[in-house]
Amino acid sequence: MSDTDFNIITKHDTVSNWTSSDPVLLKGQQGYETDSGRSKYGDGSSVWSSLPYATQINPTLLHAVLFAALPTPKAGSVLFIIDKGVAGKPAYADGTDWRFFNDDTIVT
Repeated sequence: MSDTDFNIITKHDTVSNWTSSDPVLLKGQQGYETDSGRSKYGDGSSVWSSLPYATQINPTLLHAVLFAALPTPKAGSVLFIIDKGVAGKPAYADGTDWRFFNDDTIVT
């Protein structure tokens, strides 16, 4: 796999099924509600019902930043670091650190 080739598999289900099963998502794992279009990101310990919804992102306005200008990591935030890898890399905030989607490593 090169720096430009990756796949992100998102867990998905209806609002009713998420609520009734109330699972714990892995840290950084996305859960998508197919009928509401909203997402939550796991922290590895909280059940679905206690996680906040992620801020909705307009795909055409995905926040792109340089590594040196990374903002404070707010849980659920997603951005694209344009100067990492050959063509840049997407990252998410776990509330403490920025992490790359493809391998969950801390952005350094």
